Amino acid sequence: RLEKNRLSARECRRRKREATEHMQRQINLLEGENLRLRLQLQVGEEAEVNNQEEQQKLTEVLDDLLKSGASEAEIYTKIEEYKEKFADYGRDR
Repeated sequence: RLEKNRLSARECRRRKREATEHMQRQINLLEGENLRLRLQLQVGEEAEVNNQEEQQKLTEVLDDLLKSGASEAEIYTKIEEYKEKFADYGRDR
């Protein structure tokens, strides 16, 4: 009976060790995924900020053209450039 108890205890410790190792591998995988997603989110936020800054600059250019009395053709050309650049299907996307 004592030998059977020892074997049972040894088996229990082995299963516990395997479960702990499995959980540690899961933790490592999830931490890696979490880091990847955080970096992806950060890159997305930075791109959005850059996009907003560029849109602001172009808006200022259009305002300057309007205030300086630029021709309708110049304004139209600038608006078309703006539309092409910031449309979802534009050349720079």
